[in-house]
Amino acid sequence: MMYNENLDLCLKLQESRSFTFDICNKFNEWQNFKWVSDYQLLNMAVKLCLSVPSKSNMVPVTLSPCNETIELQKWECRNDTLFALAKQDLFLNPANGHENGVILSESLSTKSVWKIYETKKSLCDQKYEDEKDEFFWVKNHWTGDLYQINSLSALTWDEARKSCWQQNSELLSINELYEQAYLTGLTNNFDANYWIGLNNPDFDSGWQWSNDQPLRYLNWAPGSPSSETGKNCALLQGRNGKWANNLCEQKHGYICKRVNSSVQAPGPSSDDLKPIKCPGDWVGYAKHCYRLNRDGKTWKDASVSCQKDGGHLLSIHDIEEYSFVFSQLGYKPTDNLWIGLNDQKTFSYFEWSDGSTVRFIRWQKGEPTLISNVQEDCVIMSGKNGYWADHFCEEELGYICKKESSEFLPGKDEVADAKCQKGWKRYGFYCYLIGRTPATFSEAKTSCETKQGFLISVENSQIGHLPEKYFWIGLSDVANPGTFNWTNGDSIQFTHWNAKMPGPNPGCVAMRTGDAAGLWDVVNCEERAAFLCKHLAEGVTPPPIPRTTPPPPCPEEWTASPTRNVCFKAYKKKKAERKSWYEAYDFCKSIGGDLASFNSNPEEHLLNQLSETEEGWIDLRFLDTNLKLSWIDGSHVSSTLKEEPSNDFEGAYTRIEDGWIQFENNEYYFSNTTMPAEKARKFCKQHHGDLTTIESKQENAVTYGINSDSYIGLILSLDKKFSWMDGTPVTYEAWAPSEPNFTNEDEHCVILYYDSGNDQKSFICERYNSSVRTTAAPTLPATPKGCSEGWLWFND
Repeated sequence: MMYNENLDLCLKLQESRSFTFDICNKFNEWQNFKWVSDYQLLNMAVKLCLSVPSKSNMVPVTLSPCNETIELQKWECRNDTLFALAKQDLFLNPANGHENGVILSESLSTKSVWKIYETKKSLCDQKYEDEKDEFFWVKNHWTGDLYQINSLSALTWDEARKSCWQQNSELLSINELYEQAYLTGLTNNFDANYWIGLNNPDFDSGWQWSNDQPLRYLNWAPGSPSSETGKNCALLQGRNGKWANNLCEQKHGYICKRVNSSVQAPGPSSDDLKPIKCPGDWVGYAKHCYRLNRDGKTWKDASVSCQKDGGHLLSIHDIEEYSFVFSQLGYKPTDNLWIGLNDQKTFSYFEWSDGSTVRFIRWQKGEPTLISNVQEDCVIMSGKNGYWADHFCEEELGYICKKESSEFLPGKDEVADAKCQKGWKRYGFYCYLIGRTPATFSEAKTSCETKQGFLISVENSQIGHLPEKYFWIGLSDVANPGTFNWTNGDSIQFTHWNAKMPGPNPGCVAMRTGDAAGLWDVVNCEERAAFLCKHLAEGVTPPPIPRTTPPPPCPEEWTASPTRNVCFKAYKKKKAERKSWYEAYDFCKSIGGDLASFNSNPEEHLLNQLSETEEGWIDLRFLDTNLKLSWIDGSHVSSTLKEEPSNDFEGAYTRIEDGWIQFENNEYYFSNTTMPAEKARKFCKQHHGDLTTIESKQENAVTYGINSDSYIGLILSLDKKFSWMDGTPVTYEAWAPSEPNFTNEDEHCVILYYDSGNDQKSFICERYNSSVRTTAAPTLPATPKGCSEGWLWFND
């Protein structure tokens, strides 16, 4: 910050790109400057360099794009107090009236003295350091974290996150009150919204940071988060620093954060997982003892009870400890148990009652509620997954206590197997070693290899019954995304995927515990978990794979592909139970599969046999940006499909994340749920749209091509005139033969085949494209003859 001693103010850039002076605020990036070369000074707000138009007396100082070859951008210090254009006797001075900015002047005065704010150093004492890729980043000098404020960008949430990834960073996460204050200072001069890393992608859990940091601090704006469908990504509002949720497909600025890598949570010591001695009904884990109590107490009384026993209400610091508590203390899905997390000191800022650092949180869906007029300042563990929710502190519930233990149990003399290394245990033809110190996938692999073993490969379901809580196995698809391989090169003979796994993202495989014990998840390879090493017992030769008849390759009611290692099943439902393409896609994903793709004529013939002439959704769709067909599971489109009659649709549409289709400047929702027209319109309005209006042949083609026989927004008034429900003029019509026929007096609604509005039909909603709504409010025609919404005009 460029501080003028005489004025006792700091130089500040205004949005008009002119300079003024203001009270110094180190959080204001408009007042912050940084050396970006040996001679160039950059303003952090607009990323432009300090410059002048000419080497002349009394010219104003301005900004211009940084260019090291331009002499008019080069500056130097004189006598530790003066600041001058390089190799010129032209000095930086406030203009007459400090609100008029700064100029170059040949004369010197007390106003010519410049310092770095809050120091006695000249502006040149903190010179340029080659920070390589840290250019355009703002450094928080308290934490060492770096931030990149992209206020002029316009990206979707996914695009913004990818941009941060490409710069070895993540979308912003905020865990501390001081960090929120710091970010508010950096952004409050821009009336812009910024994507941050907060998102809500999971049906089972609540909001979470994309970098897996604990959501222990919340700063939602009033009315946020909204429960509207699809608003699963969070924004930081520049004007006030509050958070709001929005559709992830909308385009905004964004903030990247690069965490100071030298500040890390302490790793576990070698003593952490030694067996410890605990009293009575307490259970030991990692130098602590735990006890679950079901006698009802208020949160405060439960806390006092734990303290009387020498401990505190439960605090949990990592996934391993959570897994232990969930699986080893007798927790039941019907339990509601107090833990030590609370926001009693500061609203919306959660802390552990034992004073330990908050490093891990698992909120339930929709939690914490943070209702300001209800004292839900305490946290319970509840539900089938043992996730957390804020709760009224005065309710009497069970609770979990935790206390330290310094007493270790004497080591047991294990009977060593002569064919295994010391400390390894024999099982079948192999020896196993439990790696008790949590490690990343790569660290676990290296640890096993240094012991002449490898991360386990799993050949059968029995390995899932080993008494571990959460650990790595030697399977990953990082080297070749989509193709999993064992690290030791074994062929894959057995899999045990959890629901919705392996999923679309590459990663490493860990075995689950709790109610999903033994099932496999694909997780971030940098997470830390226990692991299992394996090696062939000395002198043992495993028997050859038996050449007996192999077991059925597919589960019951499934049929094997004649050409690939996949299985098919046709779901033939009653009409009321049928699904849209997206519903079918999600259903198949939920059971660990995909909609059917076929890569050969024999497979296509098999699918025709399974469907028994009924229509059924398959995995094929148009890519978002053109009309090229693609299998969603990534398979190559090699089979020749039978042509269907053209609908003359030559445009391109895009599926957006909340299930709507984007075409040109509008968005459409195609519902297979059947209901009367009145209820269908109510549904559309609840989702910020209306029954669709069709204003062109191309729009008719896209709506018909995706879903026909559905209600649209065309209605018949009492004088037998047609109009669009939202007031749009009727400029295009595409009636079916002999329609409209007016044969029944009760046919007042229109479908993409004409019918009565009382019939149960599927329907199509339409709304303005979200990106259009952010730039201009749509101009709607006035309601006919001034009638209120829901009323129809008849004569006068």
